[in-house]
Amino acid sequence: IYVKVVVKTVAANSLGQQNLYIILAEDTIFYNAPNGENQHYDVMRKSLFGDTGAEIMLPQTVGDSFVLTTSVPVHTDWDYDRIYTMAILETKSDKSVTQAEAISPTQNDHLISGIERVEVSSSYKVYPNPVHNALTIQTELNGVSNYAVLSISGNTVLDGSFTNQIQLNISNLPNGVYFLAIENANGFATKRFIKISE
Repeated sequence: IYVKVVVKTVAANSLGQQNLYIILAEDTIFYNAPNGENQHYDVMRKSLFGDTGAEIMLPQTVGDSFVLTTSVPVHTDWDYDRIYTMAILETKSDKSVTQAEAISPTQNDHLISGIERVEVSSSYKVYPNPVHNALTIQTELNGVSNYAVLSISGNTVLDGSFTNQIQLNISNLPNGVYFLAIENANGFATKRFIKISE
């Protein structure tokens, strides 16, 4: 499953650092439970960032957005026509909920340009991690791969394309956590890496 969450600033705020929780749930599961119930509603299937969420910094400028993409391996017990995504923003300092939204299963985008989106993270090697100056992306997949390096706040700091292998100069990036989104005709991949000083 490919999950994309967009957090957009629509009003001036000073909310700052937030925890972002992304949850996959199934709207109805048909299962004959020992208690006699055979329909179960809004069943949580997976929390993508565990019980702590992903730390993000909300954009301060109205209209700016933070985009987070990630993927989840296919699970044979799930009915993908009933899966939906819920995103919850929680203020880090006092654990209060800032905002929560969910997308209905009918809005799932199963196909893009007639090609099923397949998660192919295992087809890409990204090293070293943590990294000082040069990050290598390597694949045996055929064709061109497009990549984007995103900061923790969702801004694209590097992007481009390559075939088979590329070495990115990240020496000018500030230390911190980054996300790497890669797309190829064969599918997509998401990786996380840490930039540190030598």
